[in-house]
Amino acid sequence: MHIGQTRKKELVLKEMNHYRWDIVGFSETHLPSAGIERINDIALITSGRSDGVHRQGVGFLLSKRTKQSLLADHPVSERIITIRLKGTIANMTIIQVTPQTRPRMIKKPKNSTANSNTLLTQLPRKMFCS
Repeated sequence: MHIGQTRKKELVLKEMNHYRWDIVGFSETHLPSAGIERINDIALITSGRSDGVHRQGVGFLLSKRTKQSLLADHPVSERIITIRLKGTIANMTIIQVTPQTRPRMIKKPKNSTANSNTLLTQLPRKMFCS
């Protein structure tokens, strides 16, 4: 889904409210660069390409309640983003990852495996969920 289109954003927000979802993860957002966009009471946190090309990208939509517990967001690359949430019992890190699905004539980034491995070593060791 190309979340950058206004009509699609409105549809996703409507569904998020209808089903009372607090967190929605996205891949292929097609939004350039990284940032946080406020849409009513919802936060759209994205990590996209740094060259401005509208391809790839990952992100999260957070409800008002979840947005209040956001401790940090970390856009790693156009394929990886993490958010850290404050919990009642323990804090939680959520990772949104999009794998490269089509083997085309694109060179694999030299640091993509390094990014993933570095990210995993930086996370708290107390608990991992998949």
